[in-house]
This record gives sequence, structure tokens and C-alpha cells, in this order.
Amino acid sequence: MSSAPPDGDAPGAPDHPDSASARDPNLLLADLLERLVVGIGHDLRNPLSVIESSVYLLRHLVGAQAGAGSKVDQHLARISTEVRRAESMLADLTTVARGRPLRRGPTPIAALLASAVGAAGLPPGIEATLAAPADLVAMVDADQLARVLRALLANAVHAMGGEGRVRIDAERIGPELEISVGDTGPGVPAALRARVFEPLFTTKAKASGLGLAFARRVVEAHGGTIVLQPSDVGALFVLRIPAEGI
Repeated sequence: MSSAPPDGDAPGAPDHPDSASARDPNLLLADLLERLVVGIGHDLRNPLSVIESSVYLLRHLVGAQAGAGSKVDQHLARISTEVRRAESMLADLTTVARGRPLRRGPTPIAALLASAVGAAGLPPGIEATLAAPADLVAMVDADQLARVLRALLANAVHAMGGEGRVRIDAERIGPELEISVGDTGPGVPAALRARVFEPLFTTKAKASGLGLAFARRVVEAHGGTIVLQPSDVGALFVLRIPAEGI
């Protein structure tokens, strides 16, 4: 006759009230996020793919009416944009909930910053300034770190209402790569500073609350840290990552 494990609950049993996951609300939220991803990720991607395929077919069916700049073209472009935004949110949610193995490689940081800013689609009212030594190279996952920078830039753009300045600085300090992203927005109220990295936490009407949680997940996977530093003007996020990897 088999017996239950001597030092724990039976497999599949709910968490004991005194277990770590029951005590730590962050662990409970992480478990909930993973369950949500598993339960709805596939179901949401299917209709999004259908919508994107339908947009493609409609462009061919309506022909000249969907010419560049036409009303039809504008509406179809808007649909495609929102589909991509939804797909990006699903990807961020998956990374926050599950993560993925890093693909580290020697990465020129100045080029990475320039690429991230270029891909961020900053509005005309945002002035971006970059500063990084041309020979600064670090062992990082370039794709994921670029997404972190785009998330921080998107956060800055929302905070500044589409107008203002953002500055990204990178340097090597001892064994660490340090990247700071600062903006000239209103900053983060003191009462909310401790919550900005929580999954699904947002004060914006059209935001997922996943960008900063995703950034923390990726930076911590690199063995680093990301913090919201005190700043006289706007918000200042500083991330530090082992430059040679871990």
C-alpha cells in the first residue's frame, strides 16, 4: 500500500495555508498568470490570426478602394495595428508568466540602444538622446534586452503624453553593464513606486500593465537588477546586468 509523501501534501493537493506560495502574494499572482497563459493564450491567438488573414484578403477583394491613404486602407491598417498590439501583449504575458531561456551573445550596446529606439516608434514630440561608448560590448540576450528598452521607452512616452525628452545612458561599471532610461515626465507618485513592477499594475487606460513586469523578469534572468531611482525630474529606471554573463 502506498502512502502520502512524509514531508509534504499529496500530489495535486491545494497549497497548505502555511506554504510559501500561500504566504507570498507575488508567488500566488505568478501562478495565476501562468494558469491564464495556459488557459487562454492558444484560444486568443487563433482568432487574432483569423482577423489578420481576413485583413489581407479584404485588401485584395476591395482592390483600388484599399489604395494607400484611402478610408478603407486606414481602417484596415488600424485593425492590423491593434492585432499586432494584442499579439505583443500575449507575448509579454507569456514571458512574464513563464520566461524563456536566454540566448546570450557578445552585443555592441551602442548599436543595441539605437536599434531599440528606432523600433520603438517614438512620436515626433519625443526627443531621444543616447550615450554609450562605441566599444562597449556585453554578453546579453540582445532581442530580449531590446524589448526591455522598448518597454521602458513606451512607459516614458505614455508618462510624458507624447511630448518631452528621454535619455538612455549605458556604461560599464566594474563587472556590470549599467543602462539608465530617464524622462522629463511627471514622475511616479511616491505611493505607487513600490508597485510599478507588479504584473498587471497600471494607471493608464490603454495599457496592459505588463511592460515593467516583463522588464524585471528579463533583467533578473540575466542575473541583474532594475530599479526606479529617485529623480528630480521625471522617472529614472536603472538596470544593472553582469557584463560577462553568469
